[in-house]
Formats: sequence, structure tokens, C-alpha cells
Amino acid sequence: MVSGMAALSALPARSARPAPGARATVAAPALPWPAGPSPRAADSRPRPRRGASLAGLLLLALAALPALAGSAPSRIEVAVNGMVCAFCAQGIERKLRSLSATESVQVKLEQRLVLLTLRPGTSIEDSQLRSLIRNAGFDVRQIRRLPAAP
Repeated sequence: MVSGMAALSALPARSARPAPGARATVAAPALPWPAGPSPRAADSRPRPRRGASLAGLLLLALAALPALAGSAPSRIEVAVNGMVCAFCAQGIERKLRSLSATESVQVKLEQRLVLLTLRPGTSIEDSQLRSLIRNAGFDVRQIRRLPAAP
């Protein structure tokens, strides 16, 4: 007959499980660098922020750009023949808004006028305005350059 201890040693070994209510512990993976405090942690001097200073300079340059390009945006008033309905006004407005130099477009249907405000530092030639409005199906009576709005 086999003794009790010998019988237990003949059984397959069970995996070690934590007791109910106990927490299992997992070994941390090995680090590819030596453990301990980082060399930067010991050096507590403030470091200059290179990215922030570059961004600040860029922001400053963009803020100064309108002052270098000119003062306020210029305005152009165009008298248009053939503009008799809201659909006509919408067509002209859409064409003029497609220009990169356009900041805003205001159509006064009763007076048959189009007021165009340009972005600071940009310009549009009269010939370009005439051809754009003609291609939309209307005639230009007059183009007036107005002083910048206060």
C-alpha cells in the first residue's frame, strides 16, 4: 500500500491560485533601460520652450501683416444693369464671393448696386470684375472705388 504522502506526490501539480479574496500579483516586465530616477528629474532648472517661442513669433508676424499690407479693407461699388430679381442678385453674389480677395458682398437690388469689400492687402482689377459680371449674364454700368470704411 502507498503511504498518504506518496499518493499526493503522484498527483499532477495544480497551478498556484490565490486564495478566495486575495489579489493576484503579476510581475512587471523588464525595462529596456536601467531602473531609477531619470537624469532630467535630478536637473530641476527650467528649460526654454523652443516650440512656444517659434509659435509666438509666427503669431506676432501674422498679427502685424494687415498693418504692413495697408490700413483697412478697400470697397468697390458696382452698378449693374439687368439685375431685377433676388435670383439675379444671388447669382452675382455667388460669383463675387468665389474670388479669394473678397471679404464680403452686399447686393442692393432696388438701386441695382453691388458693394464689394476686399480683404486687406488685396485688390481686384476693374476688367476682372467686368468680365466676371458679364459671364454671369449682366452688364456693368459703372465701377467706383470707395474709401475704406471707418
